[in-house]
Amino acid sequence: MIVRVHSLGSLWQMKDLPNGGTRVWNTTGIRDGCRVRSCATLFGQLVFGPKAKPLLQDPSHIHGRNWVTSDITQTSAGRSIRLACPAASGALADWHLHTVNEQLVGVVPPDGLDPDNILVLSASQSKQQQELLLLVKPFAWFAGPTGSAIFEFTDRGIGRWNVRER
Repeated sequence: MIVRVHSLGSLWQMKDLPNGGTRVWNTTGIRDGCRVRSCATLFGQLVFGPKAKPLLQDPSHIHGRNWVTSDITQTSAGRSIRLACPAASGALADWHLHTVNEQLVGVVPPDGLDPDNILVLSASQSKQQQELLLLVKPFAWFAGPTGSAIFEFTDRGIGRWNVRER
């Protein structure tokens, strides 16, 4: 599967492995004072494979690129997808990875997401704060209390949310 990474979640986590390696992943979180913490209502993570890890020194190398990924894994613990390596130039994305928060259209309810073109990888929510890590297809939509948004993208691969306020 090919995924274009437009933005990442706000929570980075690492785990040291017994063999000396380190597992690194990204997920959603909510700002709590000076730190970001998981307030997962749907736990999911974006895992970085060995070829993606060197690029973590400067995450801007991850954004704006197409990546070869694993299929989405669903377990009782949550969902995950692994970024294996950058895709060949010219590869077309099957999905687009985008993170949105409540500032776009307010807190999005579960029925406010396009069921055919959006897959929620991870969701964190606390009171009126929300962050969603979404896999979306072009022209996917979602709606919240202050408006709605449609995912548009150009042939250059640039994606953005076109927001319409209520």
